[in-house]
Amino acid sequence: MKAFNLSISRKIPLAITVVGIVAASMMALLGIQSGRDALTVQAHSNLQALVASRETALDNYLSSIRSDLDIQASNQTVILAIESFNQAWHAIEGDKTEV
Repeated sequence: MKAFNLSISRKIPLAITVVGIVAASMMALLGIQSGRDALTVQAHSNLQALVASRETALDNYLSSIRSDLDIQASNQTVILAIESFNQAWHAIEGDKTEV
């Protein structure tokens, strides 16, 4: 009960201090929440940009492979090699998978 028997000259500064601490704590919590939300949004945005970048890179890579295959498909050396392979494959007697 001694705490309640303080003089008014001690109660007023104590009350102001408590109110200030509570207000500062609330502002700190709101700042932390706001910062966390901003970081979450930024991380999501960064991940979306990364996905778009990877998608473009993969599309370019697959396009280059498709282009290489088209070029090789019309290359006379490759065509002759495939024909020779087919002839040799058909020339194998018996089970061809056992060789």
